[in-house]
Amino acid sequence: AALTGAAIERRGARRIAPWAPSLVQRCEVVAALSITLVALGLPGPAPLGVEVAIATGQPERVRVVVAAELDLTCQIAPGGCRATAGCCHERDCGNRNAQHAGIVTRRTTRGQGDCTLSPWTYPIALGIISVVVAGIERVMPWRPHQPVLRKWLWSDLLHLVFNGHFLGVLVYVIATTYVLPYFDAALVSVGLRNAVYWGAAAQWPLAVQVVVALFVTDFLDWCVHNLLHRVPFLWELHKTHHSVRDGEMDWIVSFRFQWTEVAFYKSLKYLPLAWFAFGTEAVMVHAVFGTLIGHLNHANLKWSYGPLRYLLNNPRMHIWHHDFDGGARTTRNFGVIFSCWDWMFGTAKMPDDPPARIGFPGVETFPRTFFGHVTWPLQKWVSGRLGRWIGAGLGFVALAGALAWLFT
Repeated sequence: AALTGAAIERRGARRIAPWAPSLVQRCEVVAALSITLVALGLPGPAPLGVEVAIATGQPERVRVVVAAELDLTCQIAPGGCRATAGCCHERDCGNRNAQHAGIVTRRTTRGQGDCTLSPWTYPIALGIISVVVAGIERVMPWRPHQPVLRKWLWSDLLHLVFNGHFLGVLVYVIATTYVLPYFDAALVSVGLRNAVYWGAAAQWPLAVQVVVALFVTDFLDWCVHNLLHRVPFLWELHKTHHSVRDGEMDWIVSFRFQWTEVAFYKSLKYLPLAWFAFGTEAVMVHAVFGTLIGHLNHANLKWSYGPLRYLLNNPRMHIWHHDFDGGARTTRNFGVIFSCWDWMFGTAKMPDDPPARIGFPGVETFPRTFFGHVTWPLQKWVSGRLGRWIGAGLGFVALAGALAWLFT
C-alpha cells in the first residue's frame, strides 16, 4: 500500500505475503508485549501527563503522587503540610508551603470542591479518541488499499502506551526532583522567582483560560516544531516521528516520537507556561483536544474541514508535512492543533492530492522498532545487524529501568 495507485499495485503482492520475522524482531515483539502487560498491570503514577503537570506552573510540588490508587503522601517543604493524592490538596499544600518558606506567590487556589479531575481523565480520553478515530478511518479511508494490521503496528502501539502515559510522568518526576528545585533556588537568589511564576492566568475564568491556553500552547508548539526541522541536531531527534513510511500513515503514528524530543519541547515551553500558570483543567482540555486533532491529522482520512482549514490542522494538510522531498527550508505545515500559524507566516501548503512519497532520504535504513527509536541516534555509529541488536537491547534496558525507577 502507498499514497499513489501505481505504488499500491506494485506493492500489493508484498503486502499479502506472510511476515517472517527475524530472531531480533521476535525478541523485540516479546519484550514489547511483556513491558506493556507489566506496565498496565502495575499501580501506575497519576497519569496527568507532563503537559498537565508542568504547565500548571506549580514548582512547589516537588514530586508527583506516583500511585493513583494509593493514598500516598508527599512532603512538599520542610515544616510544611503534607499533600494527599487529591490534586486540590496538593495545590493548597504547595501554596501554604511557599508562604511557609517565605516565598510570595501570586497564584491563588480554588476551593477543594472545584477540583473534579480524575487522575485517569487523560488515559480514558486517549482510549476513547483512539477507538473512535480508528473506527472512522476504517469506514471511510482515503487510501482504501492501505493495510490496517500492518507489520510494525506493535511498535506504534508501544509508543502509544509509553508516550501517552508513562513518559509524561517520568519527565515530570525527573524535572521536579532533580531540576526544578535547583532552578527555583537560583531564581530566588537573583530575585526573579515571582517574575517567572507570575501566575498571570490564575484568576481568569476557566473558559478564558481554556481558550488562551489552547492558542498560547499551540503557538509555542509551532515555534518549537520549526526548530526541530531547521536545526540539524534537533532534526535527528525528530526523525523518529518522520520515519512513517508509505502505507503507515494512520491515527496511531501520531504518538511515534522519541523521548528526547519530548524533553526538549517541555524545556522550551516551561518558562512561558509557568508565567501564565494555567489551571489544571484548562491544560487538560488542551491535552485532550490536541490528542484528538493529532489523531485526525495522521489518520487515513481525506478531511479538510472546509473553511475551517484556515483555523484547524487537518489530514489533507498535515500529510504534506511528511513529504519525502521536504527539507530544512522547504518543509511546510508545522501547526499541531491550529493551521492559522502556517497561513499567517507563509508556511502553509495544501494541494488537492497527497505527496507522491512520505518519509525522508535515508528512511529505509532508519530503525523500525520502538526500542530502536528510544536509542536513536546511537545506531548511526553502529550499523547492520549488530547495530540493531545493540539499539534494541539498550532501548529495552533503558525502558525497563525507567519504569522500575518510576514505580519504586
